[in-house]
Amino acid sequence: MVTTTPSAGWIDRASNQARWQILTAGAGISVLAALLMLVACRRLAISNARNRQLQAQLDRDKQQITNLQVEKSVLRHALNDSEARSRDLVRLGGAMIAELDDQGRIGSVSAQMADMLGRAPSDLTDQLFEQLVSEQDRSRFRESLDSARGEENLTRTDLALIGADDSPPVRVCLRLKTIKDPVHGVTGFRLSTTN
Repeated sequence: MVTTTPSAGWIDRASNQARWQILTAGAGISVLAALLMLVACRRLAISNARNRQLQAQLDRDKQQITNLQVEKSVLRHALNDSEARSRDLVRLGGAMIAELDDQGRIGSVSAQMADMLGRAPSDLTDQLFEQLVSEQDRSRFRESLDSARGEENLTRTDLALIGADDSPPVRVCLRLKTIKDPVHGVTGFRLSTTN
């Protein structure tokens, strides 16, 4: 039986070669892992920056919405106050106020109609205002409507309105003002009558 023993240099050479292969593979894997971590950290930083920008924009939008809601509330309150003031002025003025469409139909009329003619305002909605005018003054009323369509100023005429039942006609001073729309032109009339 023959036995051989390797020399010390041969074992050291194989050991050194294995060590360098392990070190090279470990260094390569470490460098690759470090590069992957850098890429992942960079993406995370970009994502975090984008999220911060979106959150800041969201905060600005929320503040703007809050400001618009406050402004809307203030405007609604001012509109309600203005409407209440207008209603109070109409009631205190004692005149009958009405709004007509472009054909002369009553859209709305003040409560003074009941006092002046003995007719409820709700009963007159969508009726021609001309039907409230006495027969002999209807042509003058139509002329007033035509005149108001062509003028910017108030049109004034005196005529008689027919009361409810058999009550005598009520002599009034009628003032007409057109309601104009820049697109459609004359869309209706506002009128007031006083005894």
